[in-house]
Amino acid sequence: MAVPVRLLLLVVFSVCVLAGCGDDNGPVSPTPAPTPTPTPPTPTPTPVSCPTPAPWAPFSQTEIRVGAGLEAVDGVFAIFFYTGWLYDPSAPDQKGAMFDTNVGAQYADVFRVGRGQVIRGWDLGIVGMKVGGLRRLIIPPELAVGPRPTVPAACTLVYEIELHDVWLD
Repeated sequence: MAVPVRLLLLVVFSVCVLAGCGDDNGPVSPTPAPTPTPTPPTPTPTPVSCPTPAPWAPFSQTEIRVGAGLEAVDGVFAIFFYTGWLYDPSAPDQKGAMFDTNVGAQYADVFRVGRGQVIRGWDLGIVGMKVGGLRRLIIPPELAVGPRPTVPAACTLVYEIELHDVWLD
């Protein structure tokens, strides 16, 4: 009895294979590619200006999460995500109005540490961070002057910076 079942299965399989061949209905459309999951939108910073008189605080850096990777030293390229707020001594973590961020963006930002490509407070505050680390910087106005057009003038700033990677050219 086992032989006729095997023969029947062989015949059914052969018919199925042959039915798929010689189809004159044209090419079979490929399965559509899955729709990519959209990335969340980058938060839109609010245009801000310093309150008058602007609160002042000295430069400080606080490790929120210590990284385990390579260390950022003078001259390396740092790849990072960040968010910037105006300093507000009465707000939680002294974070007032947010004025700039790249968190949620498709790509991180890059700068060369110690070369004046960012505000002076970043050049000072990134050194010693390790890849994977998250650091909060409080930057007084005298260290917050630089080439970034989004930085409000004459303000003490709070940044949280996550170091994604470093490399030396």
